[in-house]
Amino acid sequence: APGPNLHGAPCPGAGLAVEPPPLGSGAELWPTGKALPPPDEAAAAREAVLLATGAMNPLHRGHVDMLHAAAGRLHAHGFHVSQAYLSPSHDGYVQPKAAASGTIGLSAAFRLCAAQRAVEADPLVSVAAWEAAQPGEWPDFPEVCEALRGRLGGGRRLFYVCGADHAARCGLGGGMGEVGVVVVPRGAAGPPPPAEQPARGVFVASPARGEAAAFSSTLVREALAERDFEAASRYLSPAVAQLMLRPTAEHLAAFEADYRQIGIVSENPVADAPGGGGGAAGAEERRAVGAGRKRSSC
Repeated sequence: APGPNLHGAPCPGAGLAVEPPPLGSGAELWPTGKALPPPDEAAAAREAVLLATGAMNPLHRGHVDMLHAAAGRLHAHGFHVSQAYLSPSHDGYVQPKAAASGTIGLSAAFRLCAAQRAVEADPLVSVAAWEAAQPGEWPDFPEVCEALRGRLGGGRRLFYVCGADHAARCGLGGGMGEVGVVVVPRGAAGPPPPAEQPARGVFVASPARGEAAAFSSTLVREALAERDFEAASRYLSPAVAQLMLRPTAEHLAAFEADYRQIGIVSENPVADAPGGGGGAAGAEERRAVGAGRKRSSC
């Protein structure tokens, strides 16, 4: 059966719909329900909105923590951060990348559904469907930035949030013109960040800390392959681990092709697990290497 259509498949049980409205017809492509109004005129003059893009195949807690780290750095510099967006990439980017690397390539609809569940309780971060929903060729991150800037209008500064490796690879150390940049380094495990240049809108947040600093989509995919619900809950969230590893019949029907990639074909994940087990084989290895493994750039 074909995978779910972005424009026709809801996310069963999630608070938000996966399918966007017809392109350009509404703000749902850029949700505003979590917007934090500036408390006064001074804050309104320094209002900032954050955007992070990436495959998010699937999204993990490190993606969310990155936006909070960026918000903290901008708050310290006097900005009022009113909104923050995670933008999962278009299938036109993710699927060839996954095929080339020999990994699973979850559909845009499923990645959006998982991401929405991951941030349901987050007070700041929302999931934007604009990028994933575009027809034709996939939009690169500068195009996504410009699309969001067009919605924001004047008075609010957009900041693109990324890791130090992405900033170096894409030459963002000198800024992005009207779009600011906040680099969130990995710490000792990753490349050094660029120097801050506030005049050009370039800021560097404190390195990611705690166990989430080592999380990566690779670790998540390994946990899914082993049906390791405990590890998946740590990397993702219990709600997303439930979606991924213990789906309802409704989820299985809506995202059949995605669950086939994960290796789940029924509502009984134990029966589908390799060897009929519960994922214990790889759990100890993940616990041993998780703290030292680099996080994916997306």
